[in-house]
Amino acid sequence: MKAALARIQAKTLLLTSQTDRTIPAYLSRELYAGIKNAQYIEIPTIRGHLGGAAPLKGSAEEAFITDRIRPFLDSL
Repeated sequence: MKAALARIQAKTLLLTSQTDRTIPAYLSRELYAGIKNAQYIEIPTIRGHLGGAAPLKGSAEEAFITDRIRPFLDSL
């Protein structure tokens, strides 16, 4: 897996929920460690997986995610 991750050349944004039990943050950190052009951001939320996968409209999670994704996309 390390070799495959090392071959990724695209800029990558890893957004993970701090409280996600479906895809725990430590697994995303392992991906981050292997991808050269990666940014890693943890979403502060108590909503677990849904805090990142389906943030409520107008919620703090939605604002946090939007504020991180826009600059990333602008940098591409």
